[in-house]
Amino acid sequence: MQPDPVHSKLTQISGKQTAGQRRTYFDCALLKRQRAGEAISEAVLAESLNRLLRQRKPNQKLDVMSVQINGTQHIKVLYLVDRKSNSIERRIFRPGLLHKLASSKAKEYISNIINIEYPATGSVAGQITEIRAKTEPMIREAQRIQAQKHADLVDPPRYGISSFQKVRFTGNGIKFGLKEFSFSDGGGFSAASNELKLIIGSNGKKYVLKKMPDGTRARNEIGLIRGLHENRKTGTHIVTFQQVGISGKDLYVVMPYMDGPDCSKLIEKLQRQEARELSRVGARGLLMSLGTHRLRETRTKEIKQAYLKDKILLCQMAVRSVRPLSDQGIVHNDMKWENILYGNGKTCVTDLELAKLTTEDLIKGHRLRDNPRLKAPEIVLAENEVLDWKHPQKFTITPAVDVWSLGIMFCELLLGTNPFDRDGTPFGTDIEAEIGGHRAGALNSALFDCLTDDVRQDAEVLINSMLNPDPKERITIEKVLESSLFSLVAGKEKEGKARLHRISTGTVWSGEAQRRRPLRNHQTMIGKRLKA
Repeated sequence: MQPDPVHSKLTQISGKQTAGQRRTYFDCALLKRQRAGEAISEAVLAESLNRLLRQRKPNQKLDVMSVQINGTQHIKVLYLVDRKSNSIERRIFRPGLLHKLASSKAKEYISNIINIEYPATGSVAGQITEIRAKTEPMIREAQRIQAQKHADLVDPPRYGISSFQKVRFTGNGIKFGLKEFSFSDGGGFSAASNELKLIIGSNGKKYVLKKMPDGTRARNEIGLIRGLHENRKTGTHIVTFQQVGISGKDLYVVMPYMDGPDCSKLIEKLQRQEARELSRVGARGLLMSLGTHRLRETRTKEIKQAYLKDKILLCQMAVRSVRPLSDQGIVHNDMKWENILYGNGKTCVTDLELAKLTTEDLIKGHRLRDNPRLKAPEIVLAENEVLDWKHPQKFTITPAVDVWSLGIMFCELLLGTNPFDRDGTPFGTDIEAEIGGHRAGALNSALFDCLTDDVRQDAEVLINSMLNPDPKERITIEKVLESSLFSLVAGKEKEGKARLHRISTGTVWSGEAQRRRPLRNHQTMIGKRLKA
């Protein structure tokens, strides 16, 4: 195949221009696109003209050249060329009198092809300023449309929400139409986004008010949650919005109040309480009888077993909350303990801003999640693809992404570590490299040594099947719920939820815990100190 002489010439010119040799300056990128038969808009031509004016030297002018593409087709190209002058003219006349910005052909090209009226100002500097002032609005509008197209490819608007009711801030609250809510702390919102405030309705009932920036993701989340609850297929497992309103560039949604924290804070309380109970077990002093030592070991095992059951129950509740999304063909795509709320003995999934539908196409090369700590391998590989907006490569997402995230969450809760976060720095490329290089069943067995013998094997099998790097071979959410690991808490959910409720609300010392807690007679202790 013979090389294209025009393409070779353009490559040579582009190399010279890059090296700073600009006696004649072409917009080579635009010329190549025109030669390829691509449709060029007026905004693209205006951007090329603006670029030529920025590259222009004082002794150059705009002109038009006809370039042959094939035997019959020619295209006109706007370019910069050195103006002709001789030494006699330079000595007799001032340079400004001979200087002009564009030839007659270039003026006609700008007026007819780019659709910009060529300025009649005599000054070259004035003409450049006026032309750039006319091209910049065209360029900005084209960039806005292009950015919107990119956003639609990544997060297409899926739910037709055209308008929201206006909200109005009162002296100590917020008003949605006729419904008014007051801030419990007396203060309003700051400039930060995604803030939460406790509010009280006119009937004295507590609610949570969330502020989030208006955009495609926020509107998709609101439309998705509304659709799920209208179909009544999620029960109480998905957060619901009581009121939705807009003020300026921010959306405000009213959600039901839950008397507990999110699960990440609940886990912190659970771990602290377990450590406290373990520290209070056993006799005081250096000497300890054999019977007391055995009693201490027995109570330690009982406490660890009780809290292990609580953790397994919490894992089971998290999977149950995610299952309704999977059944509806929705991928949460940002599953973590922080996005699962706990209260009233129930768990509830929230923050569906990054949720995707299994029926829609996503674009490889675009960052779908910011936090790599719980990111599935298929998402890592898709994000590392080189993105070409002219010919974007598409892929589909599956609920297996949430199964992987749940597997990492199980590791963090039951094993106390993330197997791919060796250095404790989850924000970086190191953890993505670890995830991308993971193989099926390759988790270190030593990670499961912290578990008791009756659950270790079941936990290892389940977590390895959830962390299978192949999404097609990864276990489904339905199969996760059928795991024998959860048989340990079967029939004891009521007791476990009661313990979790006491820990979440701060009333941690149950009757059972009180019996294990060492008794102290504070009056006797104070009397001994006074006598001493």
